[in-house]
Amino acid sequence: MDEKMLEEYEKLLTILDDAVKQQREHTLAMLNALACIRLSVNSG
Repeated sequence: MDEKMLEEYEKLLTILDDAVKQQREHTLAMLNALACIRLSVNSG
């Protein structure tokens, strides 16, 4: 690979890494919200 391709590859890896981190945060937030709903329903 030439230098330009390596730079572009690094940019793509950064974009992918950011997307995975954002998806993880979203998933954890949704799971937390679901747990809170279940607690409130079960507690009365």
